[in-house]
Amino acid sequence: MSAPLAVGNFIVISQKQYEIKNINNKNEVFLIDSITEAEVKYAKRVLTDLIFIGKAEVISSDSRYNELHNENSKDFYSYPDELKAVARQRYKFVRAFNDEDIKGCSERTLTPLINKVSEHHDIEKISWRTLKRWIDAYDQYGIKGLIPKTAKKGNRKPRKNDQLEKLILEALEKYKDAKRPTLRTAFTYLNDHVLLHNDEIENDTSKITNDELLDTFSYQGFINRAKKIAPVDLLEAYLGKKKTINKYRVSRSSAKALYILDRAEIDHTGGDCFVVDDVTRLPLGRPTLTSVLDKKSKSLLGTYIGFEAPSFVSVARAMKHAISDKTEFLEQFPAVEGDWPCRGAFNEIAYDRGAEFESDLLEDALYELQIVGRGNPAGMPWYKGAVETFFKTVNQTFLDDKPGKVFASLFDSNEYDPLKNAVISLSDFVEAFYVWVVDIYMKSPHGNDEVVPYVAWKRDEKYIDIEPVSLKKLELAFSENTNAVNNDDGLVYLYIKYDSKLLLDLRKIYGNQKLDFKVNREDLSQINVLSPIDDKYYPVMAVDQEYTEKLTYYQHKVIRRYRRYLAKSSVDEVSLAQARRRIDEIVNRSFSSTTKAKHSHAKASARLNDLGQNSIGKNTLVSGSYNIDKPSSPSVPKGNVKKKESNSDFLDKYKQQ
Repeated sequence: MSAPLAVGNFIVISQKQYEIKNINNKNEVFLIDSITEAEVKYAKRVLTDLIFIGKAEVISSDSRYNELHNENSKDFYSYPDELKAVARQRYKFVRAFNDEDIKGCSERTLTPLINKVSEHHDIEKISWRTLKRWIDAYDQYGIKGLIPKTAKKGNRKPRKNDQLEKLILEALEKYKDAKRPTLRTAFTYLNDHVLLHNDEIENDTSKITNDELLDTFSYQGFINRAKKIAPVDLLEAYLGKKKTINKYRVSRSSAKALYILDRAEIDHTGGDCFVVDDVTRLPLGRPTLTSVLDKKSKSLLGTYIGFEAPSFVSVARAMKHAISDKTEFLEQFPAVEGDWPCRGAFNEIAYDRGAEFESDLLEDALYELQIVGRGNPAGMPWYKGAVETFFKTVNQTFLDDKPGKVFASLFDSNEYDPLKNAVISLSDFVEAFYVWVVDIYMKSPHGNDEVVPYVAWKRDEKYIDIEPVSLKKLELAFSENTNAVNNDDGLVYLYIKYDSKLLLDLRKIYGNQKLDFKVNREDLSQINVLSPIDDKYYPVMAVDQEYTEKLTYYQHKVIRRYRRYLAKSSVDEVSLAQARRRIDEIVNRSFSSTTKAKHSHAKASARLNDLGQNSIGKNTLVSGSYNIDKPSSPSVPKGNVKKKESNSDFLDKYKQQ
């Protein structure tokens, strides 16, 4: 993240550096030019806007902060595994401290917490002063502040020797296989073996060595190890699946948020509406919405609309949209009248147990942005009830009575065909959605407490510091981490070659060395390579720019699969660019076939061509064989917020277009 707007730090605006000398209670920031010593004054909001859109950058007066958090600095993933493991273990104590909302750091307040965390995770206890140092380091530098500056010293062997570990596993297996297993029975089995083993050694002088004696193992320690090794299998064997859920369910409801950005929730839903291609007017299917909602204000923080299946890419696009400033984004939608003030990184985000949320890619991104990820218990959607309610609102108010809407009961009985009624183009659907979000949803009351999201956000905004996150920082955080050998052809990722003067210079210095780099799955035309010289990321372009321009990871996978098919068919190997061209021809040809075939291929084609809010105006026909002009202005009404137009009036007018 960018360094905070704080006295003593520096800010660079239009290539001029200023020192922050004072911030008064009116949120006015006083700066001094580092060269001319001229004084200038800015509203804090103006500086924050400049930072969000990348036209200003704050530089900390703390050199260690700059080393760790420069937008090109090494990210958490790129540190050695052993150092990351230490940081993650330290973070367990820090996270517990933040979750408990303990006031003050003293021996009296921290010691009970240390005992609780140590027992729960079966890790060594630490002193309260050590925990205080870790808390301060995390507050100042984030997860990277918990990484030791040198390799961890001391005994790295397991706390229990190998023979005892084998006995624990043996007891657990016996415990799982019993018809009516109990933890106490398994522990007794283990304890008896340890006692007999030690007694045999102590009474046999020919074998006696202190190293062979086994340590005793407490009952609670055994339970902790059982949960750690195979928690689901063990608990289900003990209580059964249903009782396991009930016994270990969290008794409290979903966490409450005191202020905006305290807690966000994310999920996917299929829009209950069929849309058509902008150019061909052929049905594409139902777009997927991935949305991020603020728990406190019920504000929509950001959304991604498109045909990308629920994946890390769709999650990354939605979260980047949620954190970013929306001013430039809304400029492409002239029908939107209001402003959308939501921006900034949230403290925590709740999600379900989908594979895209449990991925290492998302975990590393959240670590880097200092966001706590909270996976909801399976089958308990109320833990992220805010976003579930929002989706219900979307389908009941925004999509209600839209041409092409999917009515489950009618659709199943074939009395209503949404394909025939699908007349909303993808770009018009996206624009209409954001008119509804900004000018209606954000300005309307919701829930039993009738919270108006826009009003709630603006009210809380005055009391919290929203730390800007640069676009470059977001791109790096949500990029895939990988590595490859810097050989004579440069770096190769999925058969795409990347090379530059930087890589050439590194080859001259280090030879063919393995390098870490980050890949943005939304655009494979460029990667960011971590230089071993200064531990910073530098952009490196793909050698074949014609092929890789705006090429997505999914598109590249399809093209590679088609290329392999050609090879198996004994066809001469063709370049990736030629394969891509032939796929475009096949996709376009499918649109000229029968109606049934058109629909069967439409949604796959939409995903292949990466249609969605990030590519307004694009269409499924890459070669442009259909020359149908898009209307000069979108067929959506302007939300009349001043007259407080009702949702039903807005939607009735939209239906008539």
